[in-house]
Amino acid sequence: MIKQETAMKTLSHNAFARHEIVRERVGIRDDTDCSWCGRVKSTKNGSRYLFRYGIQADSLVARINWLRGLFCSKGCAELYAEVDL
Repeated sequence: MIKQETAMKTLSHNAFARHEIVRERVGIRDDTDCSWCGRVKSTKNGSRYLFRYGIQADSLVARINWLRGLFCSKGCAELYAEVDL
C-alpha cells in the first residue's frame, strides 16, 4: 500500500526546454521497493519511503508527466526510464 506524505520538491529548472524536474516523497507500507535497484529508504523512526519523479512543463496547464515506478534516487529513475533528468 502506498501513501503520499509530502509536497513536491523542484529539483531543477531548464529555462531553454521550459520544464522542471520534480520529486515527490511517497510513504510505503508493504514490500514495495525501488523499481531499478530494489532498495528502500527509511527515516530514523523506521518509516519506509521512496520517491516518484516527473517532468512539469512551463505552460498554463502545467501537467506533470510522472515516470512509471518508485525510486530510491534520481540516478535510479534516470537509468530505469533511460532519460536525463
